[in-house]
Amino acid sequence: MAYSAGSGTRLISTSPSHGQRRTHSTASRRDATSISQYPVAGAVSSAVTAAPSSSNVARPPANRTTRTGRTEKPHYSANSRRTVRSIVSGILQQAVLHQAIASDPVRELERIESPKGHAQAQPRGLTPEERRRLFTYVDTDPVSVAADLPDLIRFAIGTGLRIGELCAVRWRDVNLEGIAVVNNHDMRLVPVVAVRQNVYPVKGKGLSVHGGKTSMALRIVPLPEFVADRLRLRQHGDESLDWPVFASAGRDGQPTYRWPSTLRRTVRTVRAQVCLDWMTPHSWRRTYATILDDEMRLSRHRCGSSRGFLVG
Repeated sequence: MAYSAGSGTRLISTSPSHGQRRTHSTASRRDATSISQYPVAGAVSSAVTAAPSSSNVARPPANRTTRTGRTEKPHYSANSRRTVRSIVSGILQQAVLHQAIASDPVRELERIESPKGHAQAQPRGLTPEERRRLFTYVDTDPVSVAADLPDLIRFAIGTGLRIGELCAVRWRDVNLEGIAVVNNHDMRLVPVVAVRQNVYPVKGKGLSVHGGKTSMALRIVPLPEFVADRLRLRQHGDESLDWPVFASAGRDGQPTYRWPSTLRRTVRTVRAQVCLDWMTPHSWRRTYATILDDEMRLSRHRCGSSRGFLVG
C-alpha cells in the first residue's frame, strides 16, 4: 500500500479629515441618545459619535493617475461590490429586526451587473482527449506517482466524489467483491463504494470528519471496472479497515486522512504541465457527472447532489 507523505469587537468610523474630530449638532446627539436603547442602533450610534484616532481611521484607496495624466477612481470588481453589499445588508437587516430602522435601504438598490464583455468561464469537465493527456502524464511523472495521483484521479473521475469525500474514503467503505444486482433473469456482482463521511479543515483543530455536505451525500456509488482493478492492486492484505484508501503518513507514521488543501496544491503543480490550468479536483466530479448525463441521465442521483450535476 502506498502513502504520500476572544476578544471584543471595536467599531471604527471615518472622519471628514485625518485626525479631525467629528462635530455633531444638539439634535444629532439627541437622536443618537434616543435610539441607543436598541442594541444594533446603539452600537452604530457609538461608532458614529466616537472620535477616531490617527491610528484606526479606515481610509479609502487613493485615486490612480494614468499615463495620460487622467485621474481615475479606484475600481472594484462586481464580485467585491456584491460582497460589500451583502455585508451591509446583513447589518441593516439586524437593525430592522431590532426596530431601529423601518426597512433595509440596500434592498432598493439596483442589481450589480458585471461589465460588458466580461464573460465568466462556464464550469466543465475533462474531454476524452484531456483525460488521456492527463493520465499519460501522471502515470510517468515521479511527483504525481508519489502523490497517488494516478489512482486517485481515476477513482475521482470514476465515482464523482467531492474532494473531502475522496480523502475520507476508508477500506471498510469499499466492497470490491461486489453486491448482487439482478436484471431480469441475469445477476452480476458490482463493486461499490459507500460514501459515508467527508473531511474538512477546522482552524486550530486540524481535520474534522462529518456525515456529508447535503442530505443526499450518504450514498452507494458503483465502481467502474478500471477503478476496481486499480484498488485491487493497492491491497496487500495487511490494511486496517479504518485506514483511508488514499492515505497520508501521520506524525506517528500511521496512515491518516489526507488534507484536501494538500491535494489541491499538488494538482496545481501538475495541471500546468498538461495545459489544463483551469483544472481543479472538482473538475473530476464534473467530468463524472457529464459522462453520466451524456450516457444515462443519472448524474443528479448518483452524484448525491440536490441541485444538479455541475454543482454541489
